[in-house]
Amino acid sequence: MQHQRTPEWAITRTMLVIGIVSTLAVGLVIAARSGACFGCERVDVLGGLRAELVLNVFAVGLAIGGLVWMIRSFRGERSNPPAWRYRER
Repeated sequence: MQHQRTPEWAITRTMLVIGIVSTLAVGLVIAARSGACFGCERVDVLGGLRAELVLNVFAVGLAIGGLVWMIRSFRGERSNPPAWRYRER
């Protein structure tokens, strides 16, 4: 059985690819600049953790969280959307 694709199929797939590539880009940029020294002052926060580490973990976590939310929204039920997604047509 073949599923018929809607006209928006390509648009949603493009949005997913952009989200995945953006998340990977955030990870790669953070990994590439993790050894960089801007001012070379080591600032400790949260009980001895370096501020750069905390910022990097936060940025990657935010990017992954956004990607997970995007995938969750795309895979959601179409025929009976949840109440938070309801809008009057």
